[in-house]
Amino acid sequence: MKKLSTEKLPNFLNDEKFKWFAVVIGLLQLVTIILGFIVHFMVGIVLLVTFIITVLSLYYLAKKISTETHKYITDLSYRIKRGEQEALIKMPIGILLFNEEYEVQWTNPYLQNYFGYQEVLGKKLMKLIKN
Repeated sequence: MKKLSTEKLPNFLNDEKFKWFAVVIGLLQLVTIILGFIVHFMVGIVLLVTFIITVLSLYYLAKKISTETHKYITDLSYRIKRGEQEALIKMPIGILLFNEEYEVQWTNPYLQNYFGYQEVLGKKLMKLIKN
């Protein structure tokens, strides 16, 4: 488990507006804690402990939201790429990929049907066009 001080905060926590909002809320809470100590020592202790628990809970909640959002985006990205691959394979249009030397690297099944059982991978495009 990483140390609390070395973990990177989620991006939305680095927003300047959010920082100012947190500072104002923190200062108001500090004033409330000081007033609690003035009224009664135990009230001040309860407010201080409540403040610390709240800050730690919010921090871990923000980390959890950030982690779950990252997992969701990663899964969604994978599913989109998989859908693209399936579309290329099942598309009723011939698709052929080749490298800088014009050698065939990949064809989808629709175009492979055009070539029949002829091996096209690794062959030069000019040779295939002549055939």
